[in-house]
Amino acid sequence: MDYSLKEIVLTMLKNRKNKVLSPIKSSYRELSVKASVGMGVVSYIPWISYCAKGQTTQRGIYPVLLFYGTPEFVKANTNKTVVKKIVLAYGISAANKPQMTWGSEIDGKKTIEEAFKEWNYVTKKASVNKYNSPYVYKTYDWTDNINYGQIQKDLDRLIDTYVRIIKQDTNKPTAPSSGSELPGSKTPDIPITVKLSDLAASANATLPDSLLEAVKKMNPKSFEVLIAKLLVAMGYGNTTEDVKVTQYVGDYGIDGYVRKDRLDIEKLCAYQAKRYTNNKVGIEEMNALGGAMINYGTNCGIFVTTSDFTPPALKYDPRGFTIKRINGKTLVEYLIEYGIGVKTEKIEVKTVDTDFLNNL
Repeated sequence: MDYSLKEIVLTMLKNRKNKVLSPIKSSYRELSVKASVGMGVVSYIPWISYCAKGQTTQRGIYPVLLFYGTPEFVKANTNKTVVKKIVLAYGISAANKPQMTWGSEIDGKKTIEEAFKEWNYVTKKASVNKYNSPYVYKTYDWTDNINYGQIQKDLDRLIDTYVRIIKQDTNKPTAPSSGSELPGSKTPDIPITVKLSDLAASANATLPDSLLEAVKKMNPKSFEVLIAKLLVAMGYGNTTEDVKVTQYVGDYGIDGYVRKDRLDIEKLCAYQAKRYTNNKVGIEEMNALGGAMINYGTNCGIFVTTSDFTPPALKYDPRGFTIKRINGKTLVEYLIEYGIGVKTEKIEVKTVDTDFLNNL
């Protein structure tokens, strides 16, 4: 959609209310704009990100607007105080450590976690606390009369800083390739951290394909358990006790079911998981899930596959039912975002502390 902060916010909140989980995409000042209200399940904290080329919410830095004040967010506060805030923040990827940093711009700035303490907000909800790493740029009260003009002015100033940081990083000198030095020339002194960041970028770029191949090699039962763990991480239920994997034989068309909330107000959501290598999920499998949903008395279904869906399977839309489809590409995106089946490798690098030496 065309960029308008007010229109994006209003559409985002309307989509959240109606549980329309498709992200809203736009562009502004050569940055990609994405508004999200959740993936697979409605999130506690809607957000709008502004990403430069090469930066994403999963592995980068970016200006971000975070909306703290949804009914679920307010209810999750164990201190029972009502918090309704909009935060413009220095966004930092939580899923993967970004190669770039905000540098000195965040010196002396408080994190979202520190802002929570000022607001007297405490929660054990992982779906809330996973957004605690960004640093606060500006905070606004979330009322019925949002001052979109002021927020946009502040956002533009943060974007100015962001674009400058991106350009500085893009213009950094790079090391010459092996054998390219002229005879007698001196190799530029490139910090080892730059070289390591290149290696990290290469490894992260190949991670989705490597992860998908690894998942395809799992045995079918383990794959079902993997999907159960992912659903919990995405916010279905509160613990693994809220997700049940059916018996492998005689599962009546589903691999498991997950509670949509602890009080069963929205009852259960049935899911089917197919670890396919080449075959695509067809209309027959979709019909089987639909029939199983009737048997289990639920109108909510999730179909996960490591491959993809045939056109008829994508068109399958039984009246009164809601079936979410997750193909292999989307599956690994979720696994990486929620830290399921992946781990972070850390390397300790010692470099010269010139500030320390020069101040002795």
